[in-house]
This record gives sequence, C-alpha cells and structure tokens, in this order.
Amino acid sequence: MPAIFHFLEKLKPHIPPGGIAASERDEGMSPSSRFLCHNVAYRDVVRNPSAPWKAEFVAAYFHHLKETHIVATDACTLAMKELEIPEDVDPKAKERIQERIAPFLRSIASNMTVQIDYELNGASSGQLKLGPSDGNGISSQVLDIPLVNEVTGTIPNAQDGPLKMSVSSFQQESVEHQSLTAIYETGTTYLAEDGGWSLISDVDDTVKISCVNDHKQLTRNTFVNVPQHSPGMPELYQKMHEAISTPDHPTPFFYISASPYNLYPFLRKFLKDSAYPDGMIILRDLSWFDIHSWYSRVNDSFLHTIPIKEYKFDRFVKVSGWLPRTTWVCVGDSTQSDPEAYAQFYHHLETLRATNPDANEGRVARIWIRKVVGVNPKLEGTLNAPERFERAFQGIPSEVWKVFEDGKELMDQIDGVKREREQIHQKHDEDGTNKQTRSPLQ
Repeated sequence: MPAIFHFLEKLKPHIPPGGIAASERDEGMSPSSRFLCHNVAYRDVVRNPSAPWKAEFVAAYFHHLKETHIVATDACTLAMKELEIPEDVDPKAKERIQERIAPFLRSIASNMTVQIDYELNGASSGQLKLGPSDGNGISSQVLDIPLVNEVTGTIPNAQDGPLKMSVSSFQQESVEHQSLTAIYETGTTYLAEDGGWSLISDVDDTVKISCVNDHKQLTRNTFVNVPQHSPGMPELYQKMHEAISTPDHPTPFFYISASPYNLYPFLRKFLKDSAYPDGMIILRDLSWFDIHSWYSRVNDSFLHTIPIKEYKFDRFVKVSGWLPRTTWVCVGDSTQSDPEAYAQFYHHLETLRATNPDANEGRVARIWIRKVVGVNPKLEGTLNAPERFERAFQGIPSEVWKVFEDGKELMDQIDGVKREREQIHQKHDEDGTNKQTRSPLQ
C-alpha cells in the first residue's frame, strides 16, 4: 500500500464505529457539509395509474475538523513525495490534490438528518427529511416524492422533470460563486417512466481513465491528474442518449462504481465536465474508515474481484427492480469483473421473463466491454484473453455482446439499437399494448 494510504489511515480520528456521540459532535468542528446525490425517480403506473414517484435518496454527511486545512496540506506534501512530483509543480496540481484528499480527511457524521426542498417549475413543491445517517455517515432510503403540479393538481409526468432539490438550511456560500459546499448540497431527481431503454455504465476505465491495474498511476489519477475520459466514450454515450431518449420519455443513465462516497464530488464534476449524459451515480456505502479495504479492492484487481462482482450485480438488480419493463444497454471494461457481472445480470432478467413475463419484461439488449490495454501487460494477458469473454458470455447470443477499445468502434451499433427500439414500439402500437402496459417509447 503506498505511503499516502498509510498516511490517510493514521489521520482517522479516534472515534467509535457509530460516529461521534451527539454531545461531542460540535467540539472543535465547523458546521457539517452534506453531499446530496442525484437520483432517478420511478413509479408503477401499470398496477396503479396514480402511483406516486419514488426514489432512493442518498446523502453523505461530514464534519470539518478545524485542523483539516493543515492536515490536507501535510497530506498533499506526502502525496507529492510518494508520487515523485516535483516541488515546483503547477500550483493547480497542488490545489487538485488538496481538494480531492479533503473528503477523506473529514470526520464522518453519523445519526444526522437533513431536510431538503423540492422545486417544480420554479416553485417550491414539497419537503422531505433524509436520515439518520449510519456509521459510515451515509443515509440511504427509498421515499415517495411529494410532488403535485400546482396548475393541474396532478402528479407530474416524466417530461415535467428533471427536478431540483437542495438542503433546506441557509447556505452561507453561494452556488453562483461555485462554492463546492453549496453545489453539492444541491441535487437533481430525474424522472424515468418504465418500459423504455436505459444504460448502466461502470466508471473506472470505462468512462474515465483510471488505470486500476497500475497502483501508482491509479493514485495519480485519483488524487493528482486532471481526469481524462476514455477514448470515444462521451461521444458514444451522447449518441446513445439521442437514440433512446426523447423529451416525452427522458432516459437518465446509471453510473455504478465500487468507489466510496468520498469521491462523489470528484466523479460528479468529471461526468459533467466530460459532457456525459445526466444520470444517477451509485457508489459503495463506505467511508474513509474502510480506506484499506477500498484500496485492497484495486490492489490485486482480478484476483480479488468476487466482492466487486457481487456488489455490482446487486446494484444492477436493484436498479432493474425500479424499472422492471426497461431494456438495458450495459457498458463496462475488462480490468475487473464487469463481463461476469453483466452476464449474470443478463441471465437473471431472462429467468424473470420466463417465470413471470407479465410483471418482468425487462431484458439486457447489449453488453459492451472496453478492453483496457497498455496498463499492466502481465494481467492483461489473462483479462483480455478471448477465452475469458467467451467463458463469461456463454449462453448469451453473440450479437448481444461486443469487446472494443475505443467508443468510436460502437457508433454503428447505435443505429441498430435505435431501429430495434422503434420496431418494438411499432409492434406494441399495432397490438394496442402501448396504451395498456407501456410507456410512450416502447
């Protein structure tokens, strides 16, 4: 484990797993910060035409120690030494290191709640209470969204979104002034009608160059370097979004990573700056108390990916449970267990379709795996072997899965996806099932 991770381990405050007791919570600390995570709302209008919108709300809660700035400076110095970065490096690089390390240096805040406001068509639409946060400083719960269109008195449709949410408390720092605290105390809820198409994507080495299988380069790409998108991927995702999403039936994407929520601000900014389509970022419910296990996750990569496969498959199943009639395009990479996890997801949905087709019409239409090369040739000999993919996708039609290196290789696939979606839509128009069991797109 590089020295920077040993250093982060030493910086952990001596507090119990459940967090600081309420009576001690404010000692030596400035006001808490909260990350509100973008989410996707769903509803079952087939069973209940007036069903409310629901969404999983995830928030992360932190305290700022008074000495956080000093500690961050020390951590920055150590990181530069460990990664052999010259002292006269561009000052912006030092700022990036301090900014990205800072969330790992804050004390997690357990047993915390927060009230959020919803905005619809520029007007306040309702409030929700989130929390309490768990021992990792994270709250996660599925709640009904209190939304009613003030003009029509009805529950809004998907085209009325997206919806803005924000922490109800007074914000001393302004979003307009690009304050990170204020920005991440706001979030977006994307409304997704079931029955269309959507995309599930991995993050590291799929949409972002992380070099998971090179320990030092991974650390550089996480804490130091300006993040770079994988070749051709923003353009691919933009074209895919145009093919499967319309104003009447918007299609948010799902970005799933096994990284901890400390990296949420970094990843959220990266996806936006890289012009990836909007969507929900789903991360692991870990705090920096689990930094060692998080690093171990990437330390030996393919040798220790069983927990990652289980984690990702569990998230795929959860998301598809929100939208059980949706058709999925799944995109990942070869560095870890994405092929095996997506194959398991494919077979899972096929089993559901066979046992209860009326309630579970969802399926996996495409699985695209980015083959990562030039990072760790020794591991890549195994990870990128054709036999690995053939074994992983055994029993899955060859037209469903494809291995690629650059997103540009898949551009011609998008037209096929669009045609397939339109053919299904036309079929359901002809037999009249669109109005009865389908949303407008499928």
